[in-house]
Amino acid sequence: MLLGLLGNVLGNTTQLTQKRNAKKIQKRQEGISVVCDNTWGQVGKIKKTPIKNLTQKALLMPAPEYPLTAKEQQITGTVMAEVIIDIQMGKILRAQIKSGHPLLQTAVAKVVCQATFPATQYDGPTVYVGVGVLKYNFTLP
Repeated sequence: MLLGLLGNVLGNTTQLTQKRNAKKIQKRQEGISVVCDNTWGQVGKIKKTPIKNLTQKALLMPAPEYPLTAKEQQITGTVMAEVIIDIQMGKILRAQIKSGHPLLQTAVAKVVCQATFPATQYDGPTVYVGVGVLKYNFTLP
């Protein structure tokens, strides 16, 4: 009886561990979603435009703080953040962190909304948004 109970406990523990690991993997695959401006969902007509070389077009792109744990573990690499920009305001509306080590992704998620871009004026009620990718490089000396 005791062995059967122990087997059930160990089996349940294994299942819980597998579920937790599956959630972690799913989170890594999906990345981190960041909402920078809540008003974006309340607009009318939207026109999307792809923007290439977005990182070079930023007026301001604050560098993320290198996580201490990542430094200690000598984790380096590039984090890619796919962003949606209000072209008329020059600010990021939403971001999806797509790649990179989870520790580095979290650091980027904290600063990605602070990036700004040149504003372009358009007439009319249509909201013009740009879609592109920002690259954040993490290197150790």
